[in-house]
Amino acid sequence: MRALSSLGAVLPLLSLLLLLLLLLLTTTATPTLAREQEGQHPFLGSDGNGDASALRRRPKRVAIIGGGAGGTSAAFFLSRAQQDVEMTLFEKQARLGGRSTTVAAFANASKAKDALAAAAAAADFPPEYAPIELGASIFVGANRNMARAAKLFGLNTTQGGIGLDDDDSAVGTSVWDGQGFVYEGLDGSWWNSARMVWRYGYSPMTMRNLVADLVGTFTTLYDPTFLHRPKTNPEKGESKYSTISGFPWRSIESLASRLKFDRLTSQTADSWFYSKGVGKLFVEEIIEAATRVNYGQDTNLMHALGAGVSLAASGARSIVGGNWQVFDSFAKHSGATILSESEGDVTGLVKFEGGWVEAVKQGWTTAQDAEKQAKEQDPPKWYLATRAGKGYLFDAVFLAAPFHSTGIAILNSRAATSVPPQAYVHLHVTLIITSAPRPRPESFGRGAGDRIARTVLTTGVGARKGGKLPDFNSLSYLRRLPRLPKADSASNSSSHPNPPLLPLTPPVSAQDNTDSDFLVKIFSQNPISDERLAELFGAGTMKWVYRKEWDAYPVLEPITEYPPIELDEGLYYVNALEPMISTMETSTVAARNAVALLLEKWYGSELVHGGKDCPWRSSRPAGEGKGSADNDEEDGEIHKGRQKTYSWDEAVEGDEWSGWGCRSG
Repeated sequence: MRALSSLGAVLPLLSLLLLLLLLLLTTTATPTLAREQEGQHPFLGSDGNGDASALRRRPKRVAIIGGGAGGTSAAFFLSRAQQDVEMTLFEKQARLGGRSTTVAAFANASKAKDALAAAAAAADFPPEYAPIELGASIFVGANRNMARAAKLFGLNTTQGGIGLDDDDSAVGTSVWDGQGFVYEGLDGSWWNSARMVWRYGYSPMTMRNLVADLVGTFTTLYDPTFLHRPKTNPEKGESKYSTISGFPWRSIESLASRLKFDRLTSQTADSWFYSKGVGKLFVEEIIEAATRVNYGQDTNLMHALGAGVSLAASGARSIVGGNWQVFDSFAKHSGATILSESEGDVTGLVKFEGGWVEAVKQGWTTAQDAEKQAKEQDPPKWYLATRAGKGYLFDAVFLAAPFHSTGIAILNSRAATSVPPQAYVHLHVTLIITSAPRPRPESFGRGAGDRIARTVLTTGVGARKGGKLPDFNSLSYLRRLPRLPKADSASNSSSHPNPPLLPLTPPVSAQDNTDSDFLVKIFSQNPISDERLAELFGAGTMKWVYRKEWDAYPVLEPITEYPPIELDEGLYYVNALEPMISTMETSTVAARNAVALLLEKWYGSELVHGGKDCPWRSSRPAGEGKGSADNDEEDGEIHKGRQKTYSWDEAVEGDEWSGWGCRSG
């Protein structure tokens, strides 16, 4: 692509040739979303002489590639600007939600049990058999976009966590290093328990305060004063609405610097925690257990911000029926046209300098005349092709998917080489329904009479000392399930639409001494075999096993340079934030920032930040300095976590959060 960019005067001809090649692969009909009013051409006036006002009259057209958290929220935030914008959301899967996805109990076990899964998904089973999250399982009270969206869309939430509360408080949650348990009995008050202090000293309290500060800093991203307050004396060339915070940020580096997150992302988690007074034993055993369950990575390899995010689980929630419903609602409330499967599978993007592509395609003008005219009146356009053989023209494109995994060919643009390779953790998820009330103690080197925790986290410290690495990242009993009855004459009533399917449930194991089954989730770096499952839970106890593997989250190595947010003029990369923080919530934060950049360019800073009547002075956070508004340390002060944190109830308040102007955030 660099060679293309350097061809100078030959570029227009090459661009035309690229376009003609794409047009041979696409339909000749003008797409529905790109049609103009009858008698009007999108690039020429009604007299055919190229009146530039025709361009100004038509709605702006925006493509959003990716139907996950970032793409759907970008569509929603863009719609809240209330401007004349036509959006098309492209998603190659048949569903929305991206990496947030669920599966029904008994799915894919057999053709008959697929029907059983459909019955479970349709609420024909007890509520404990609700759809199961495969990934992106929880969000927390500090995740204000997720919290407020759930309230806005009327989605019910339930308390979340990494596992089922243990009915034996002496067992709690345990941490396994591959050879033995390094700690047992973690519970809700673990950080200040006497046993914790005896083993780790003041490290738990130190860590708790560090995480509180981190959460407090993160929540400033929702503070309208922090986001929108303008500088008193903008620098030469800056808008009068240039903000103290720098929002919207034009690079991830500037965002990281403003929040002082660059101090965490530039070093490994273990080294940062050590520098803050957290003991080595606590980092290796407890903090690493959190990073392995949340990101599948060890503290000596991942950056400190990722580890901090792993520890910020206070007020965990999930959406009843699946968190994907938030993103489905974002998309549907945005008014965007949604294209999926082959129609939503984007295969190519071509940048054209000037919006003359459609004019040439329709034969309204020559390439030479249209290019000359368009360069004087129109910024670059993006031609988008899909696997279904259709092509579309857009004023701007948001790419909300991991760049290198999309397989999209980008032509005539510096974007093709601007994103460095990003490794992802390839995660294996194994779901089990078992009659075993706990893992078998023998599989952990314990006697048959011992009770093993229902949540087992892991650490890699044993392997780093020459031992065996645990073959899973985490093992969690998620739910206690009422045992499904066998079908009999009483059950074959019209009240249950699928009674013939119930006998498919295997008989109760003779070793089982409970009246319940249990749903278990295992995260691992490699597949967990049937033989290993039998070791963990007992042969004959498993009634359903479901396996899924995917690239779940980026490898969070220490980093100082990030992908560009604007890959090229009019092409925005929502996932540029992922190497810094990768969560459902931060995908929405990144989307809002990228949308703000586009809105500023098209409609001006006043739309994004509000006008002169914004009450900046009266809304200054308590304790903030009163010096020059250009002094970031005084007027742009970041709240400390111990001064202000958000509870779940506080997080859902406010009805202007998703809009634009001085009260949005």
